[in-house]
Amino acid sequence: MIQFDKDWLAFMRDLFPKGTQIRCSNTKGGVPALSGEMGTVEYIGDSGIFHCTLEDGRTLVAAIDEDCFRVDLQEQAEPSGKELHQALKDRNQNLPECSESHCLQRIAILGVVDSERLPEWAADILFPPLRSILVLPGEAVRAIEVSSLRRSICRQLDAKRLDCAGSCSERESINLYFDSDAQKKGLPFNRCLDGQNYYGPVLINGMHEEARSLTDLEMIGLLQRLNAPEAMREAHKWDTSDRKRDGEATMSGIVELKLYSPLQVDIIDRDRSGPPIPLQAVNREQGGEYLGKIMNAFRELQFQEDARNAFIASEQDWSEICEKIISLTHTVEAFNGTLYGVYTCRSGDVLDPGETDDLKWYCHDQWENGWGEGYACCPCEGGGLGLYIHFWQDDSAPLLTRDKLEAARSMEKEQCLPLVTEVTPDTFWTMLAQAKTACDGNQRAAAYWLTERLLAMGPEQALNFHSIMHGYMDLADKYGLWNAATLIHEDGCYSDGFEDFRAWLIFQGKETYLAALKDPDSLADVPACVKDDCRFADLPYVGSTAYARLTDRMAHDDIAPADQRKMEIELQKSIVYGPGIEYPYEWSEVAVYLPRLTAQHLTPEELRACVHRGHLWDHSDPEIQRLRAEMPKKKRTRSRKKKEGDAR
Repeated sequence: MIQFDKDWLAFMRDLFPKGTQIRCSNTKGGVPALSGEMGTVEYIGDSGIFHCTLEDGRTLVAAIDEDCFRVDLQEQAEPSGKELHQALKDRNQNLPECSESHCLQRIAILGVVDSERLPEWAADILFPPLRSILVLPGEAVRAIEVSSLRRSICRQLDAKRLDCAGSCSERESINLYFDSDAQKKGLPFNRCLDGQNYYGPVLINGMHEEARSLTDLEMIGLLQRLNAPEAMREAHKWDTSDRKRDGEATMSGIVELKLYSPLQVDIIDRDRSGPPIPLQAVNREQGGEYLGKIMNAFRELQFQEDARNAFIASEQDWSEICEKIISLTHTVEAFNGTLYGVYTCRSGDVLDPGETDDLKWYCHDQWENGWGEGYACCPCEGGGLGLYIHFWQDDSAPLLTRDKLEAARSMEKEQCLPLVTEVTPDTFWTMLAQAKTACDGNQRAAAYWLTERLLAMGPEQALNFHSIMHGYMDLADKYGLWNAATLIHEDGCYSDGFEDFRAWLIFQGKETYLAALKDPDSLADVPACVKDDCRFADLPYVGSTAYARLTDRMAHDDIAPADQRKMEIELQKSIVYGPGIEYPYEWSEVAVYLPRLTAQHLTPEELRACVHRGHLWDHSDPEIQRLRAEMPKKKRTRSRKKKEGDAR
């Protein structure tokens, strides 16, 4: 329990006189008070304990820091004696240098009240006037004193809603407040600081764990910056000709890093019928028209309170990611006809590669929790109904600096990859090869790359891709190949694992795929079999994901079984199955069928241990019994396999 000194005790008795209403929020003080039950303060004891009477006549005795009640402040007249609490005012003038006990007492009182309802005399004590700078458009900068209380700043700026931009360097640590709606209201340009344009009035004070007065050194530095010629010129947000390179310091010493990730947008055109349309699927002419409307909507959206969660990261202790990070904000930009979510990280120093990776991980993690996602209405000029859009960040999409984004674009142009417009058995392999090259073998990025291409190609080609992919998957569903996968995975390969293995095998390319079906032991010549996980869980769902977004239907529901069988017959024409590919080999037989893979993945001692452990396959399964009894070249008729238990 916090011990209150005489100055704070006198202040509490003035702020919470007899009759002040309280609302219970927990069960404390030995009284089973229900949350929401009302009461009144009777008196505050010498130790700071509140003695209250509840509506039903019971008594509540509790300390202010027990989190069991909130105080409902009413309009109060200032206590007699202008200098009554001057000692507290004097102490609060420099909160960072106050004793820990003083700060704890102040915070405990703030914990039970709504600061915006504090009477002015109490607000002046709990939120003393701070030495600040007020910057008005077209006027000289001037020093003022204003409380850090939000309503006081709103009053100074004539604003209903505030934004706060923090800036920290060796020379200064400041909070910069501005009207959230300034540009929307048409207020004039004020200053450009750290590449950011500010409109309407701006107020600046010091930043510590909370607001504080500006120091003399900060005042001098800020006056120089605010009156500098470059601060008087409005920066052109979309002009990148004089753009700082990623990771360069701003004029305040802050290092700014921008990361770009493609934004997913589904469009509902209210003037046309049909399901939502992915922006990638819109033709170039209409896409340009939509893009302009969408960007206008984003400019409006970032000022709307109910959409702020799409653009502001949740409260975060940045030290958990990196001690250098000061802030992380989200905007949307158009680049080469594509919309990107832009994540601007400001830090006190350059982030090293590991810290940058941690930042990217944080962004991807937040995307899964809905950061960067939202809805917007795009009005249409004239008589049209306009657009609705749903936007979000795909957590499998790349997150690149501007330099790497431009380099990737340049590489695509230099490679002059053939444009695939129709998915056939031949172009299917071409697309996989292009994805592998473009994404440097990264599977998650490749799945995203393929999905984007299929969205642009339309539902028919997405359905073709799904059909061909699953045709090749089913044609590789052979026990001999499963034996090879079991050796390669080493930790076992059950049904789901074998499906992921077959998808990985397809991603290796047509030659590797066909060679493995002719002789699974040929996989010993594939370096990835040693160094990779040899699973690609996302690839089987690429076509269905794109098709679902384009049509709002499931791919497997729209492919007739007869059509799928016809596709598999066509695909099988290029496949030559090797002898024994249908046969479920036991551990004692594997070394003969797959000698190179066995030697590559098992020592003789490990192989003997596997043989000693028992059967590789479930011999109670009728299919396994039949295949084991027949010649290895005999084709099996069922596609469902079982190993130990129902998984194999």
